Amino acid sequence: MKDSPAHLYRRFRYHVGPEPDPEDADRWAAERLEGAQQALFASMTIRDRVHSVAVARRTEDVLGEGHHVQAALLHDVGKALAPLGTTGRVVASLAEGTTLGDWLERRASRRPSGGRRGPLASMGAYLTYTELGARRLEELGVPPMVSAWAREHHLPPERWTVPTDVGTVLAEFDEEL
Repeated sequence: MKDSPAHLYRRFRYHVGPEPDPEDADRWAAERLEGAQQALFASMTIRDRVHSVAVARRTEDVLGEGHHVQAALLHDVGKALAPLGTTGRVVASLAEGTTLGDWLERRASRRPSGGRRGPLASMGAYLTYTELGARRLEELGVPPMVSAWAREHHLPPERWTVPTDVGTVLAEFDEEL
């Protein structure tokens, strides 16, 4: 499911604005994540970490402690597995759902023997970051709700496997922040 134009615009403005200070956000996240989860979280860009902590803090304020806070912190980890700068993310997002987007996704599935992706393959991988992140989280053995939200956070509510009340809060804050 494509993000709303308003969400894409807010995210673009955020990515071209002044870089946030991640120190407080990283400390807050470290108190709520364990070992390999912390390392995966730390592999995200500063802006993605600060965004995820903002979503998680609001989620914790509304729903209290629980796996849903980890889900909020880790919902975008797949982006770290498909590293792109702002321009690459914009191009990939605009291509999503088009013939070009389909072509980019096919490029992503053909990984060269050296293991490094070129920029076009990285754009294709970015279009599948929700699946990439969910698979990596499953490999780490996170609670099923955490990996499910990483996979489902851009799907319509009728396709969620997470509890609808939790998904609604997570989705609202992800869209808003």
